[in-house]
Amino acid sequence: MKKLSLFACLALLGAALLTAAHHESSPKAVASVHDLMEDVVKPNMDVLAAMKKRGGPQSEQDWKKSKSAASLIGEGAQLMLHPERVKDEAWTGGAEKSIEGAAAVMAAAEKQDTEAWMAGLTMTGQGCRTCHKPHKPKKK
Repeated sequence: MKKLSLFACLALLGAALLTAAHHESSPKAVASVHDLMEDVVKPNMDVLAAMKKRGGPQSEQDWKKSKSAASLIGEGAQLMLHPERVKDEAWTGGAEKSIEGAAAVMAAAEKQDTEAWMAGLTMTGQGCRTCHKPHKPKKK
């Protein structure tokens, strides 16, 4: 009886570990690419673009807001790298460049360095265009 109980416990433990490993290694994409772009990336890129038109962040609040917007753009780009979404090298390269640019914007915002902020924003935009050129549907 003790052997059977030990065996049952080990079997349950093994099943639990396999289930946990499976869930950790293969998360499912939930949102569509369109939803991520329209609801996460675009609104935050619009915030940064408006600041750029004014010459960059102008106040303490702007610097904080720009850091937050860049972080969401970077996270949105991370989500674009989900295995269910990746289409090709342009997709991957564009997302990675956007992540790098967003991180640069965040670092510049932390230091309140307008020149570095503009350079990071340019890099972010280049990443977006790298992917959008081959993949974004053309307007009719």
